[in-house]
Amino acid sequence: MDEVVAYRTTAAPSGELQAILNNGKIDIVTFTSSSTVRNLAAALDKGAVGEALAGMMAACIGPVTERTALELGIRVDVVAPEHTVRGLVDAIVAAV
Repeated sequence: MDEVVAYRTTAAPSGELQAILNNGKIDIVTFTSSSTVRNLAAALDKGAVGEALAGMMAACIGPVTERTALELGIRVDVVAPEHTVRGLVDAIVAAV
C-alpha cells in the first residue's frame, strides 16, 4: 500500500501573519480544518485571536471547524452546509 499526502497544514511565522492581518486588506478569513484554526490561534496568542480578526468575516468549512473556532474565541459568521471547499465558497458567496 502506498501512502500519498494530499495536503499539509503548516503555520506561518507569527510576525508575518500579524502584519498580514493588520494591513486592513483582508475581508474574510476561511478555515478549512480545525488545525488551521489552532495554527492561527497559536501564531497570534490564543487570548487575542478573536480581537485580531475583529472586522473580518470568519467562514468555516463545517461544524467541527466552527466548534474549534468558537472554543478559541473566534466569532464565526459562515458555516458551509456542504463540507467541501466548493461548499465553503458557495456559503461565502451567499453570505455576502
